[in-house]
Amino acid sequence: RCAGGGGVAALPVFAFAGVRAVVEGYARYRGAVGAAGGYAAGGRMIRAIPGGEPFALPLETEAAVKLAGWWAAYGTDRPFVRFWRTEQGGMLAAMGDTFLAAVPPEDHEEAALFVHMQPEWRTLRSDPAFAAVLAAYGGVTTHTGQVMRLFAPATDEGAAAPAAREAYPLLQAVFGDTLPPFEDWYVDVSHRLRHGCCRMAGVYEADTLAAVAMTTAECDTAALIGGVATRPESRGRGYAHCTVMTLAAALQQQGKAVWLSPKNAHAAALYTRWGFVPAGEWATSIRKDDGC
Repeated sequence: RCAGGGGVAALPVFAFAGVRAVVEGYARYRGAVGAAGGYAAGGRMIRAIPGGEPFALPLETEAAVKLAGWWAAYGTDRPFVRFWRTEQGGMLAAMGDTFLAAVPPEDHEEAALFVHMQPEWRTLRSDPAFAAVLAAYGGVTTHTGQVMRLFAPATDEGAAAPAAREAYPLLQAVFGDTLPPFEDWYVDVSHRLRHGCCRMAGVYEADTLAAVAMTTAECDTAALIGGVATRPESRGRGYAHCTVMTLAAALQQQGKAVWLSPKNAHAAALYTRWGFVPAGEWATSIRKDDGC
């Protein structure tokens, strides 16, 4: 786990708006299970994870790595991030309107009901099997893609370590509206950078940052590389390879598994040439405006 610390000023302010709704949603879920005899009959039950409980989830999926990253960066005692355990050892978490789920198949139905009853959820990252169960409630759009891992040794390509403020304009130019507003993004990323739960690699042309990559989730044993971006006028020069492999080499030197989620088939083919291999699939569930 990353080192603790940081006061309210170091926390992502965007997440606080969802705290009350998530608490209310959990109360609704408990009430529904209780009314159905879940407590008395010993039925499946999802419980909030109390502070001080150790992280216990095999890092076998991209969502699990993301959950480990949230846990490492913020722990269980922050009011804006919530963690829950399923009956068979799976885990869910919420930060604002963003949810994560790494749940075994036997808990899919219960976990999907739990998410469905959260009034604030808007996006959820999981795997295609769980996403299909959640989508059965209706009002949900699902996107899927490949997950990859790097097992072969990476070579440090010597990329620099840019500042977060330098990286954001480049990331925004490439990813557009999918990137959070600067204030929200910066508070989260700067907190994780300070506590060893994020790192960046960049390539400069003169004094201009031409390419960047970063770890979007990182814990003691694994990391997810993302935010791979190159200025259009600087593409085709090997900069993305330089940034990704610099990160991968540093992570491997610390004994961390290297994960990556390509945004499309073209990117997946590129990463395959660099030594990454398929390691499952991710799924993003998006709740439609009319609810689900």
